[in-house]
Amino acid sequence: MKTKTAFADLYTYLWAGLTVVSRLAFNFFGMFNFAPVGPVSMFGGARISLLKAVLVALGMMVVSDLLLWLMFQDSNYSPLHKTRPVIYTAYIISAILGRTLVGESRSPLRIGGAALLAETQFFLITNYATWARGVDYPDTLAGLLAAYVAGLAFAKWGIGILFNLGFSAFLFAVYEPLARLVVIPEPENETALAK
Repeated sequence: MKTKTAFADLYTYLWAGLTVVSRLAFNFFGMFNFAPVGPVSMFGGARISLLKAVLVALGMMVVSDLLLWLMFQDSNYSPLHKTRPVIYTAYIISAILGRTLVGESRSPLRIGGAALLAETQFFLITNYATWARGVDYPDTLAGLLAAYVAGLAFAKWGIGILFNLGFSAFLFAVYEPLARLVVIPEPENETALAK
């Protein structure tokens, strides 16, 4: 491994692949919202190019949705289902939050704050979209609040959110020492190579 950028790409892609597998396993056993799609999207946004991070976020969801659709024959998992653009957008926002709020920072406060904001925006956006469909809840403020309360139960009353916050901390905490072990430092300029 020659550069930190190449290692960050590899690390992100490895976790993206493991996330797809974990999403399949967790959903198979009825444990929804425990696959770390959000944390991996946010990490990618912070440590790899934003375009790659967005593609990773979309790739994790589209691939796992297609496989879940085939496994369960449930059209709710179809990447073409009406809920999917909202969910995919929320994960793209997680990548953008990683880029804008964390960047190259190693600050636990910045990482934790960005992770909390990423989880919060996902919860707010996806549950708002559920309410806005106008199928399950009345088109009133009480209906919107009911959608958010129901969303808490779907998020296992915060356990899924805590899992994702912890996983975000894990991704960043493990990355830095691994990067120092496997990355050959790049010289500052070509003059340094001549010495």
